[in-house]
Amino acid sequence: MFVAGFAGRAAALRKPGRSYSLYVDPAPTEALRTDGTHGRIREEEAALVDRYGDGYREYCRRTRRLLPWIW
Repeated sequence: MFVAGFAGRAAALRKPGRSYSLYVDPAPTEALRTDGTHGRIREEEAALVDRYGDGYREYCRRTRRLLPWIW
């Protein structure tokens, strides 16, 4: 189970590629990504609102988070 979990995490980290960071602080040159985020949601969302303001708020209004049509 450990190996399967590790492999799953490694696969998940490959998708965002260089956009993934241990820090919740988008680089000034980083574009807004709208293909989802599954960890550190509240902290990331606060950083995204600080960085992108109304653009990110509009994205939140038209999308769901982890559970479609629920949250």
